[in-house]
Amino acid sequence: MAYTADDLRHKYPHLTEEQLRKVAAMLNKPVPSVRDIWAGENQVNESPRSIGSDGLTEREREMNAFAEKHHLPIPFPPRKRPAESG
Repeated sequence: MAYTADDLRHKYPHLTEEQLRKVAAMLNKPVPSVRDIWAGENQVNESPRSIGSDGLTEREREMNAFAEKHHLPIPFPPRKRPAESG
């Protein structure tokens, strides 16, 4: 069912004409598919994260610094990297 501003005016008399048109446009917009919703939620950058000598990424180091500053438990303890053979 396609909604018009006239259909909505009876139910929402306090809205302005512009607001009624916006609501009608939102109600008439097709529902996105599940795949479209999932694609919109996937905002992860695909670039590899660099790991420092302590075995942590930059974000993990930032979170550790924040925790230390505010006297919280360290969420990411530094890890030892395996020795490279060669």
